[in-house]
Amino acid sequence: MKIPRTLPTREPRRPLLDLGFHPMVVGLLALALGLTLVFPGAAQATTYIVDPGGGGDSPTIGGAVSSASNGDTIQIASGTYTEFVSFTEDLVFIAEVFGQVNWQPHNGRTLFVDSGATLEIYGIRFTGNGSAIEIYTQEPCKIWNCTFENLTATGGGLGIYVDSCSIDVNECTFSHLEATGTLYGGAAIYTYNPSGTTSRIANSTFEYCTTFADGGAIDARCTGLTIENCEFRHCDALYGGAIYFICHESQIRNCIFENNHCDYLGGAIYVASISGDEIADNTFRLNTADSRGGALYAAGDVADATITRNLFVENTAAEGGAIYQDDFADVIEYCTFYGNEGSAFGSAIYVYFGSPNIVQNIFCRHDGTAAIYCSGTPAVACNAFWDNFAGDVEVCSPPSPANGNIFQDPKFCDAPLGDLTITFDSPCASSQVPGGCVGQMGRYGAACDETSVEVPSWGRLRSMFRDPH
Repeated sequence: MKIPRTLPTREPRRPLLDLGFHPMVVGLLALALGLTLVFPGAAQATTYIVDPGGGGDSPTIGGAVSSASNGDTIQIASGTYTEFVSFTEDLVFIAEVFGQVNWQPHNGRTLFVDSGATLEIYGIRFTGNGSAIEIYTQEPCKIWNCTFENLTATGGGLGIYVDSCSIDVNECTFSHLEATGTLYGGAAIYTYNPSGTTSRIANSTFEYCTTFADGGAIDARCTGLTIENCEFRHCDALYGGAIYFICHESQIRNCIFENNHCDYLGGAIYVASISGDEIADNTFRLNTADSRGGALYAAGDVADATITRNLFVENTAAEGGAIYQDDFADVIEYCTFYGNEGSAFGSAIYVYFGSPNIVQNIFCRHDGTAAIYCSGTPAVACNAFWDNFAGDVEVCSPPSPANGNIFQDPKFCDAPLGDLTITFDSPCASSQVPGGCVGQMGRYGAACDETSVEVPSWGRLRSMFRDPH
């Protein structure tokens, strides 16, 4: 039953044109200025002030919500609020001062958005023993400039749990979230949206998000999701240390993944799809999987998925130190693989099944096993192989110079300091690559002059520390 709306106790705010003139004068003025009139009786959005000190319309968030109608705004004064609120209207929640509203769960729950409602929420901090936002609606919802930290509960989606709606998450922070259950994952965000509406998670940071299920930070099962310009660090899960991603026509791009871990598949990302996904322009560094895909485990039956323009540095797994590819990608291109390790098979890439085109990449300084291991049938062309301690490929046909592959020092600008751009005279520069190859090899183009500092090869370094006995 809808709770009857009560009027604010404060003096109502005057409309824009309420200057004390006769209504006819106001009407004529509005027409002259081309303004839209709002006549008495028409619905107008109202802002309700929440102030625990008594200076607003309600001392509690729930009290303001009970007075609100569709389109109203709940403005919350600084302070700590411990309460559970649910609603069925279209409402906007905004912190009077961003970051100074601390909303904590009551009996394990904080905010519930029911069917048919929309949510916009800005600048609020969620903490405590429980979950923050639960969304069960098919309407779009917007969550901007919010902080989710030190939340603990048995289910996933402690920050944001989404069932069937599209979400726009922007400039949020998710930190130290622990989902202890095993039913579903995503300690920060769980989203289920098969309807094909577009969702976006952008410009946000995820740190120390852990679950005993899938996706340390994000568990996404949807269509049309873009995750971009985000950072994921120290997240942990059984599958997909940072992200578990079963989405179609979706992208993960311009993100940083560092020091994430999984027990089984996909130290940073587990992705499975049947159409159109793209993993592009990301950096994967120091991620680990105990089994397969130190940075990325990619599976599916896809003809048009791509892995392009990524950087993989010092990721580790038993099989596929950087990537374990199981019939996912049509192409793996313009990536730089440096210093990854596969203890059993494929320090850079394990091609388990499928025939991806592996083109325009750099494979350098891999340890443990050969850079590429194949039980599938990839096409390997226009790549640079250099100083891979256990060899360039295993089982696959050896890469041929006739296919544009080269076996020379890529000449990075400053690899010991993490700069894997290449010199202007690098054999991987777009002006130097063999005929038939298009553009530079690797993630980055040329950015510096040749350095005179000699960097010893990985094989030479290994020989210096090898046990002579």
